[in-house]
Amino acid sequence: MDLAERVRLENDIVEVISEYGVVLRRSGKSYRGLCPFHSDRNPSFFVSPDKQLFYCFGCGVGGTVIHFVMRYEGISFSEALKKLARRAGIPLPGAGEREETFPRDRLRRALGFALSFYQKMLFKPEGRAALQYLRERGLESETIKTFKLGYAPEGWRNLVEAASKAGIDPEDLIRAGVAAKSRDGSSVYDYLRNRIVFPIFNLQGEVVGFSGRSLDGSEPKYINTPETELFHKGKLLYNLHLAKDEIRKSGRAVLVEGYMDAILPYQHGVRNVVASAGTSLTEDQANLLKRFAREVVIVYDGDEAGLNAASRGLGVLLREGLRVKVAAVPEGIDPDELVRERGAEGLLRIVDSADNLVDFHLKLISRKGNLRSVDLKLEAVKGLLELLANVQSQVELGEYVRRIAMELDLPEGAIRAELRRMGVKLYTGRLVERSRRPKARISPRERIERHLVRMLLFAPDRVPKVRGRISPEDLSDPICSRIVRLMWDEYDAKGEVDVESLIDICPDDELRGKMAEMALEASERFEGRRFDVDEEIEGCLRRLRDFKLRSLENSIKLQPQEDDIALLKQLMELLPLRKGSRHG
Repeated sequence: MDLAERVRLENDIVEVISEYGVVLRRSGKSYRGLCPFHSDRNPSFFVSPDKQLFYCFGCGVGGTVIHFVMRYEGISFSEALKKLARRAGIPLPGAGEREETFPRDRLRRALGFALSFYQKMLFKPEGRAALQYLRERGLESETIKTFKLGYAPEGWRNLVEAASKAGIDPEDLIRAGVAAKSRDGSSVYDYLRNRIVFPIFNLQGEVVGFSGRSLDGSEPKYINTPETELFHKGKLLYNLHLAKDEIRKSGRAVLVEGYMDAILPYQHGVRNVVASAGTSLTEDQANLLKRFAREVVIVYDGDEAGLNAASRGLGVLLREGLRVKVAAVPEGIDPDELVRERGAEGLLRIVDSADNLVDFHLKLISRKGNLRSVDLKLEAVKGLLELLANVQSQVELGEYVRRIAMELDLPEGAIRAELRRMGVKLYTGRLVERSRRPKARISPRERIERHLVRMLLFAPDRVPKVRGRISPEDLSDPICSRIVRLMWDEYDAKGEVDVESLIDICPDDELRGKMAEMALEASERFEGRRFDVDEEIEGCLRRLRDFKLRSLENSIKLQPQEDDIALLKQLMELLPLRKGSRHG
């Protein structure tokens, strides 16, 4: 039994999902609830305790307990596997793996010690000025504890000496980024000194680095600990570990720049705020947001620097397929000051009335002069086209094109032509008509193929009997074809097919969801019913061969005479399997 299988067996999917706050109610043999992965008003999220699978009929997400944790936490398969292994008390196998993770364990211990040290120092006499500063900025004691804020005292070796007494090697402190060696290498000193400390956490809420703000006005105002094996600032967003649930629930993330800009709103009840923490937004950060949000509202300072920062972030977020809006706080104050002065309502009012990318960019250009002037109009169009080239949604793109044409008094056709010249694909039909088209009906052949695949997911022990009688290429439904290929490959590799294992290893999210859906449907339809599985499968195979036979017969009628021999050979191979045929 491999680790993934043991983890699935010892972590009941209903219990795990319930622990994440998803309310599940019994519905027949399954459980049903509101999907945590999209805005769900009618319970469309199903969990099968028998199959140990989940599937949402609303958004199409599905899989095993491992994939639920992956999706909910926004972590990798291996991280979810380890998390669930720890939950079940399952030791992670392999001495080689222990040797590899041991240094990281020491790194985490050093970071944890530093975090505790800084927190304690904030409430000691040495931290009085730092604590007073935080209180003057409006932070309550509970907030300080929630964000685990601290203080790095003056002096060169306070942390190093305290860690040494606790048995922590100075080299581990250096690797963790909280200490450094002197130039001549003769001594080790504290990296942060006389600074308020903002711990930085990963998605799992583990401390990975620190940022220190000077108290005496010395520059730079903020210093980050160096990047380490665990700390890559461009791949993290401040406060995402606390905000991700609210972001997922609302579908919206509010993106600010500074630490305090995220902390103050959180204290006042705005729980979907994250910060880029002083760096230009990266593609990794945008991708991280995409795991939890459908829309991002950038809240920026109203000065020139804030405007430019928001403009840079727009393109990065749009490339990830996110809807993006931009909101400005009054010039001269920060978002945290806005919250102190006007409360959460003041911030939410600005967020709810945020500009779309077209209106924001036009406001940005209009600061330079009259938009009716030819030069500024051309500058505005150029900048907007560069932004629109990143928009993924055809509906949004069409709306933006119409908005630009109206605001700048330009023909829509000219804007579309320029976008095409830039390589942007534009839908030329009428979207309203397209949306009203009825969904394509499933053909009789596809219906039989899906029934066959459901039977194999319900009874995977029948795969050896079917393996040599039909190939993935014989199936016209691409989903069924791909599932069958995975089954055949799994059987060839292991001599058996385990459906949960098959879903775990599936590399494609959409296909994994379809497999989970079909497996759950099979369980609901067939469990407890009196019927002959082999007879059902045989019936499917026989009807699929009839379809193929008729196709070959039609091909013979249409093909030139010299090609008949090859087609007849294929036809003859099928004839014995066609019971009751006039050829038999």
